[in-house]
Amino acid sequence: MASPLTSGDLERVIQRAAELHFEETGAPSEALGEEEILKIGRQVGLPTPHLRRALAEARAERMLPPPPPDPLMVRRLLGSGGVRVGRVVPGEASGVREHLEAHFRERESLVEIRRRQGFSIWEPAGGIKAHVQRALDWEGRGYPLVRAGRVELTVSGLEEGWSLVAVAADLRKVRRDHALAWSLSLLAGTAPLATFVALATPVPAGAALSVGFAGALMASAWGARATLAGQRDRLRLALEGLLDRLEAGEALDPIRDRTSR
Repeated sequence: MASPLTSGDLERVIQRAAELHFEETGAPSEALGEEEILKIGRQVGLPTPHLRRALAEARAERMLPPPPPDPLMVRRLLGSGGVRVGRVVPGEASGVREHLEAHFRERESLVEIRRRQGFSIWEPAGGIKAHVQRALDWEGRGYPLVRAGRVELTVSGLEEGWSLVAVAADLRKVRRDHALAWSLSLLAGTAPLATFVALATPVPAGAALSVGFAGALMASAWGARATLAGQRDRLRLALEGLLDRLEAGEALDPIRDRTSR
């Protein structure tokens, strides 16, 4: 009996089957149609429903909205200014969108500020009631999407019974606030330290201040990057969990912020 194939073996089998198909038909590789892909998949024993699901997910990757503009230098210094997750989930686009919008509005304290077909932008709800609700936070939700500041929701229909959901959280303001807070705190301690060094050693005051400020800026960038990376990872995990529950047809519980406990 032949030994079972690993996932890596399966990828190579499918790739080779596609190459043989191109050689036999003379078709260019970029001209592979859906039926041809299904044929190749069936030839290696893959169920048609799974192949159609994989095709839908491959198309979904190209349908995801682009991330907001983010300067390359800032991104390299402080890390990405956003989190974006996407998933193909069961359900028609209209029903999936209404379900998520109700969750954002009722459970995440967000309010819609802009809408286009299949796309909406959300920000923290204003007003005394919303602020008091988030401040008391009796259920320990933490409201991580509120901390993100701005959230974009995209829901697009794919083939019948399936939809693409993409959620993007804009953390650029959070990133700027982290960088400013770290810079101010470190610079506040740099001036007296540089003054002490200049008075206690032969190092000129100007040189001591220059070195101190440069070191403080580097340290603040590192601190802001590390803080933002942790927040970004927690938010990504929470959003992936939300899509997990949506995909499984479970109740969309509030997105918990583990740092609030």
